[in-house]
Amino acid sequence: MLLQVIGGFSGKEIAEILKLNNNTVMTRLFRARSKLRQEFNLDPELTEDSAKHNP
Repeated sequence: MLLQVIGGFSGKEIAEILKLNNNTVMTRLFRARSKLRQEFNLDPELTEDSAKHNP
């Protein structure tokens, strides 16, 4: 997640850097965001990912 958020890398770039399958990276990013939402009791409707889909 740090590579994406701080490093600005795409999922594909992260997969290449870590020598992982792109689907693995995307799953791990999804799980990391979900855990953060749960830990901080964030409403998914108010997070950046949802805002992109609801302008």
